[in-house]
Amino acid sequence: MSDDPGHGLRGGGVRSLGRALLAAGVVMLSLGAGVSRGDDLGYIRLFEQDYRLHRFDYASMVRYPDAKTPGGTVALTSVTGAHSLGDGRYLVSTNTGNFLPAGSFKNYVLEVRLTLDEGGLPSGVTYVRTVLHNDPARDGYDLDPRGVTVNTSAWGLGAGGNLVVASAGNMLRQFDLATGESMDWGPGINGFPTTSPNTSTEDAVYVPSRAMFFTSWRFPASAVTMFSRAGRTGPAFYCGRSRYAGSAGMPVGMAYLNGGSNYPRLFDYRDGVLVATDNNEPSLEYYEVDSRAVRRERLSSTLQPGATTLPLRSPETQLWLSGIAAEHSSGRLLLFNRGVTMGAMDVFVLTPVPVPCLADFNLDGFVDFFDFDDYMTAFEQGDPRADYDHDGFIDFFDLDLFTEGFDVGC
Repeated sequence: MSDDPGHGLRGGGVRSLGRALLAAGVVMLSLGAGVSRGDDLGYIRLFEQDYRLHRFDYASMVRYPDAKTPGGTVALTSVTGAHSLGDGRYLVSTNTGNFLPAGSFKNYVLEVRLTLDEGGLPSGVTYVRTVLHNDPARDGYDLDPRGVTVNTSAWGLGAGGNLVVASAGNMLRQFDLATGESMDWGPGINGFPTTSPNTSTEDAVYVPSRAMFFTSWRFPASAVTMFSRAGRTGPAFYCGRSRYAGSAGMPVGMAYLNGGSNYPRLFDYRDGVLVATDNNEPSLEYYEVDSRAVRRERLSSTLQPGATTLPLRSPETQLWLSGIAAEHSSGRLLLFNRGVTMGAMDVFVLTPVPVPCLADFNLDGFVDFFDFDDYMTAFEQGDPRADYDHDGFIDFFDLDLFTEGFDVGC
């Protein structure tokens, strides 16, 4: 697949959503250097999907109790991994809790919430609770978490909807999601190693359709490696610099997308993994669970030809999306920058904009008989694309929505 460099915020600035949005009076915001913390940055386009883009300074918004100092709090200065729990709730991991204040515990897994304003747009990120910290008695002292996920199945590591942490020691380890307590896996350990073959595990996601953990192997392979729920090594596939000629990026953050109708139509309602590559060449890459590459979207924190712009508050800092999460019910994406340095502690919230012309089923820019014919074929075959009201059923309510739009046109 090509990089398809014609999408997003390109060298000329913010791209319009098209006639439908302009006619509706939508204002396109510029990317000036003077934007404050907690910013509405207008619109971007990724994977042939338009998104409303918000940016928040998570260090100023998320403070959590210092587990080592009663009454003290710590600012979230870095995010190493993220996972959506649904309903606006997210897990984030950090390994810099000892930076501010000095002497605090280093490693934490937190639950945070994305808050929305009265119009349903993101308004900030707030602390909810501490799931895990690196108290030596709780197996977290040398955890150094790089990624977090949840095993939604009833068997294997983290079974029953519990927490699985990808650690810098190239381990997947299990903890009780409710209490943070270690869950035994074997004598003296609470997980299994990923060092064969993954020698630099950066993140992990649980993929229900494969009943496997997918892990990002940053260096030297630039690959995604799979492990069964019992720790057996499975297949692997290249990504980043090992997949795309001329690319320099290596994988860090990952998110699982379930193929739902709230995700881009480009993904053809097939589940897969979204992979973020590091600061060597930032990008988002989507792969179906069978490893088929769908598309790569180059990213930059400054205006660059052929790249979508995610502007950090400080132009001198680097874009490194170490924690990414996808909420199935809304299609919203949260992209956490690695942080550590001032001006880099940002999270980008991408809220999908509904397709402005539902009747243009084949997305060719015209409403004609081809759309009607294609929709009726999808409707009769039970194609998920025909579920226009997103209720999980394909019925005459969906047909009514399409025909109403077809009659009106765009």
